[in-house]
Amino acid sequence: MRRLSRALRRLLAGVLFAFAAQAGWALGGSVSVKDYHHTVWTAKAGAPKDTWSIAQTADGWIWLGGTAGLTRFDGSRFERVDQALDDAERSVAVAALFALPSGGLLIGRLTGGVSLLEQGRFTHFDSPDAQGTGAVIGFAQRPDGSLWAASQAGLLHLVNGAWRLQADTGLPAGHVSAVAADAASTLWVATRDSVHRQRQGQRRFETLDLRLRNVSDFVTGPDGRLWAADDQGVHLLPGQADPAGRSAQANARMSYTALFDREGVLWTLADQPPPPAVRGVRDLGTVGTPKTMMEDREGNLWFGDIEDAIHRIRRPVFHRLAGAPRMGQATPWAGMAVDGAGTLWMAMAYSGGMAAPAVDGLWMLDGALRRVAPERIRSATAIAQNARTHLLVGGQDGLWRRDAGRWVLAAALPPGAERQFVGAVSAEAGGGLWIALEGAGLFRHDGQGWQRNGQVQGLPPAAPTVLLHDPQDRFWLGYADGNVARVEQGQARFLAAQTRHRTGAIRAISVGRHTVFGGDRGLAVLRDGQAIALQPSLAGVFDNVTGLVETDDGDLWVHGDLGVAHIAAAELARAIAAPTPVVVTTLFGEEDGHPGPATHAIGVKPTLAQAGDGKLWVAAHGGIAWLDPREPRRPRTAPPVVLKTLDSQGVRIPLTRGPEVTLPKGTRSLQIDYTALAFSHPDRLRFRYRLEGLEDEWVPAKARREAFYANLGPGRYRFVVNVTDESGVWSDASAALQFDIPPTFVQSRGFMALCLTAALALLFGLHRLRVRQLTARERARLAERLGERERIARALHDTLLQGAQALVLRFDSVARRLPLSPADDGLLRTTLRSAEDMIAEGRDRIQDLRATPLTDGDALRALSTLGQELAQQHGPQFVMHAEGRLPTLPSATEDAVYRVGREALLNAFRHARASQVALHVTVRHHALRLQVCDDGAGLPPEVQRTGQAPGHWGLPGMLEQMERLQGTLHIGPGPFGGTVVDIAVPLADRSSRLRAWWLWRRRAPRAGHRPGGGSPT
Repeated sequence: MRRLSRALRRLLAGVLFAFAAQAGWALGGSVSVKDYHHTVWTAKAGAPKDTWSIAQTADGWIWLGGTAGLTRFDGSRFERVDQALDDAERSVAVAALFALPSGGLLIGRLTGGVSLLEQGRFTHFDSPDAQGTGAVIGFAQRPDGSLWAASQAGLLHLVNGAWRLQADTGLPAGHVSAVAADAASTLWVATRDSVHRQRQGQRRFETLDLRLRNVSDFVTGPDGRLWAADDQGVHLLPGQADPAGRSAQANARMSYTALFDREGVLWTLADQPPPPAVRGVRDLGTVGTPKTMMEDREGNLWFGDIEDAIHRIRRPVFHRLAGAPRMGQATPWAGMAVDGAGTLWMAMAYSGGMAAPAVDGLWMLDGALRRVAPERIRSATAIAQNARTHLLVGGQDGLWRRDAGRWVLAAALPPGAERQFVGAVSAEAGGGLWIALEGAGLFRHDGQGWQRNGQVQGLPPAAPTVLLHDPQDRFWLGYADGNVARVEQGQARFLAAQTRHRTGAIRAISVGRHTVFGGDRGLAVLRDGQAIALQPSLAGVFDNVTGLVETDDGDLWVHGDLGVAHIAAAELARAIAAPTPVVVTTLFGEEDGHPGPATHAIGVKPTLAQAGDGKLWVAAHGGIAWLDPREPRRPRTAPPVVLKTLDSQGVRIPLTRGPEVTLPKGTRSLQIDYTALAFSHPDRLRFRYRLEGLEDEWVPAKARREAFYANLGPGRYRFVVNVTDESGVWSDASAALQFDIPPTFVQSRGFMALCLTAALALLFGLHRLRVRQLTARERARLAERLGERERIARALHDTLLQGAQALVLRFDSVARRLPLSPADDGLLRTTLRSAEDMIAEGRDRIQDLRATPLTDGDALRALSTLGQELAQQHGPQFVMHAEGRLPTLPSATEDAVYRVGREALLNAFRHARASQVALHVTVRHHALRLQVCDDGAGLPPEVQRTGQAPGHWGLPGMLEQMERLQGTLHIGPGPFGGTVVDIAVPLADRSSRLRAWWLWRRRAPRAGHRPGGGSPT
């Protein structure tokens, strides 16, 4: 995009003002087209070639049609639109566009035919009447919604979805150049040299005798009445209803060769001069060929020409001062002040003191800008007007004061400072004069002479950059180090120590409802006697502040590098009271006609002043201009945010057909393009977005209009984008898109469940493998232990037991040969029997040591075999009954179960004196239960009382084994006599053991609960 200062001369053949009140925006004459801000987009910026028609649809898009087809524009980028023409013979060239109130866009083709674009879809009307008509060059819509079109073959009317030529209606055959409908539903049609009218309810047209030539357009005036534009100008059509006004969108629905803008100014492309009844000015000279123009809803004027360029012009907010002095291409520095009569005075200096006699000095604006007393006031670099004093001007000739309409020399410069630059001046209500001299310092003149710093204690030796006496005659001083001092009753107090680094060198001070001071880097305000820095909603607005004005309504106007910023009184009060003082501003900058950056450094100040008529005057590097703060501004509304496309895996999806999209499975990355439809200041827009489902905070995008995401997983997401302008206030209306990414098979829940199942199976398998490894290791250790026990048992059997047995036999043999009394013989026999019992028990214990290790599932078979062997040895009948399947047990558990069961069987066969011994094995509820029952003599009383027989340790060993297995052992009398040994061993978790214990408690005999049984060993 590029800006051209001379392009308007080539753009327009004439510019007219419709009302006399519109003439005279600048002093001494009407506003020239050159005063408008002009922007041009060429083909390098993407502008379409040869634009014939322009329209703005209800959603805010600006559409351009021409030989290159259809293009849409958002204020920043041009985008070619594929018209989805399936007929190779149908041309993409566009001759006319018409925006419907419903949001659709009618497209008239250069070679005939009409299309409708609505909600992103094209509808092509294939009626023969429309296809063979030549160019369709215009549209109209009556208040009842009926649609009409002007074509080279005649007037077309949309009937039942088809465009039909209107025959036998009183119109001449052939070319129709324009068609329009007024508020009374009267249809107006222009043919070659005549205008025709069809009132509501009539079928035939009546021809009007208007003597017009080559009518190109019907345009709507500010009051809603229609005008005809032809080669001679514009003409009000007769016989119309009383004025009813027009809608704000009237000029945006289509483009014209002439139009009345919202200010009432008539713009025309006609080559002939306007009729005398219309007052105004013309921009002379014409280069290039503009063909059409349109006014958008923001008040911008758009032009399409044949030179492959799109032009936008906008009425300026600022109005340049004609006749301001210049030196070559440079504009002098200018500081401004207003006297009590409201007259604007300017102190001008070329290049900060470089001699320029034609410019340097004092100027006044009183209907025209003129030099004042040039023979005496040859230099003016500082100017001030205080509330209770005269106007004061300082320069190298001294300090001048306006008194009784005359300028008098109030004082010469201090001795030794005659050639110093006067940076600031001020005057007390009592007549004392103050002057700040660059390089010399601050001085006060009391009528007798100059005093450095006015004998005020605490003031620094450096010269202030700003001096001001407020209405209460308090003296304010601003310094280059960012500090601000206030002098009252001869005492100085510094107020800006905390904000010095935020404001930079102080260049302007305003004291009114609020005390505000601005500098090179920012703006600060006093709150409760302390300075706080204000943060602008648009960065850079408070840079190089050289002028401050607080108007009567409390609004604050700030002049800085970017232009003049407006802060409403209510907004300023809100920001001052807020913990974080961010202030919303409205900037009027270069695109609004501001004459360049404000002067700074040692330039003349202040550069902003309000004249008696209320206008604000600004002085900048590019000249002097004014704006009217009372002029009504268009209400600020956030531009509409639009989601354009979603690009996923190389596939671009338009987002004009709905707020929901389903993406292909496995989508990982995507790009979303969005924009905001703003045409006055698109460069000031800032965006933010977030993807709900992934992000909780907003992502600042600044001016970028794309969002990128990668590594997305399956799920439902919602993309939201928001926009703000220089105000910093985010719009309430956001654009949102909801999209789903379906999971692939490997991302599905079924696959995850399958993976989880496989992982669990793997863990279970690893667990089983580890258990088997540990079991094998434990069995190996047990086998080693049993081998050692076998070796010890063999050694004991072969030595101790054999020796003891031999000793008993020998002792018995010897005893038989000795003559003993019956008493001694009985005692000897008893002793021998005890020794034999001891040998028998020792043999049993050795047999225990020599027990072979069990294999898997071997414990029950071993107990069954043992029972059968004991039955053969001792005589009682043995019965075994098993219920359930015994699972694989750890070796230690299986061995312990076998030894406890073996001990119970041995007790029953050896000591119970029973005729039958039974073994019952039950596996149920994660528990193993063994019951050894006999029908013998039952438990001895001593065993019932103490839990074991004196000198025997079999029953305590059984209890220890059960404690290690966390099992239970119960010994008591049986239901039919004898003894029952009940053993329960858990096989699973604690809950299963609790169930087994509960089952054992229910089934166990209730008589007797102490351990013991039969005649224990």
